[in-house]
Amino acid sequence: MNEEIDLFELLEIFKNNFVKTLIISIILSLIGNISLSYFVNPQYESKGSIIVNIKEDTNELNSTADNSQKELKAINNYAELLKTRSVAEQVIKNLNINLGYKEFEDNVNIDVKSNTQIIEISAVSKDAEIAASIVNELCKVSKDNIDKLEEIESVKILDKAIRDENPKTPSLKKITVLIFALAFISINIILLLVYMKDPIIKSEKDLREVLDIPYLGSLPERKDRRG
Repeated sequence: MNEEIDLFELLEIFKNNFVKTLIISIILSLIGNISLSYFVNPQYESKGSIIVNIKEDTNELNSTADNSQKELKAINNYAELLKTRSVAEQVIKNLNINLGYKEFEDNVNIDVKSNTQIIEISAVSKDAEIAASIVNELCKVSKDNIDKLEEIESVKILDKAIRDENPKTPSLKKITVLIFALAFISINIILLLVYMKDPIIKSEKDLREVLDIPYLGSLPERKDRRG
């Protein structure tokens, strides 16, 4: 086994095997891409948002800071209201989609944008069209439900969801590149290990190290002369 690594010799090995390594890495990354395309269902995400305007408190005893805190608390309460089963079932019924409440709950996210009156709504689905439809219908149902509350001045849809053709997960491009990189690195590591375990004596230095005897010289190759 080589105890010391000859960098120039190792680089020569990498260089001589570069084309093979490249081809094998490309083949493996393509196999991974095709396998993912067939066996892994992509997930598409759509996003939308609504803004909730609350009626101003005319009570002069309440400070602006107090009013702001009340508004933020109210917005968070409305966001929780939109997560209820009744709202989810209304959306499912309106869209006439084959989706249970639990699955709806797992794939829909409702959050209040930090320190604002904006409620952000997102949905994930195997179908990009359904993901967008869920968000838009939820925005509409949310507007209808919140508008009925006395303390609400108005609810407006800020952003409608649009169909996103690029899947959120898995990203086939990123995974394909990752497989290629891992394959390329792994093959070169294997080449390094093979080089280090190679028992063949390649030079006078190797012979001296193996036999632990002084090197006296080498015999020149004999060439017979004719004539």
